[in-house]
Amino acid sequence: MGEYFECELRLNGEYETKITTVNFRLLPRIGEHISTKLDGITHQFKITDIWHWVGDKMTGHEIIIYVNHTGK
Repeated sequence: MGEYFECELRLNGEYETKITTVNFRLLPRIGEHISTKLDGITHQFKITDIWHWVGDKMTGHEIIIYVNHTGK
């Protein structure tokens, strides 16, 4: 198989509300649209920013993807 990046989706705004955690094989780019299903409803988002911290052997990577909601 390959490795997947575990990413946290957050709304781009003052409170940075966490939406969910998703796994990507390839990281998306800023400006791309993604969809995720929450509680049986598909939500669409546009990526506005990506933050990536590289850790050591113990902590690994931390990736936060900031998005704007574009509809249901």
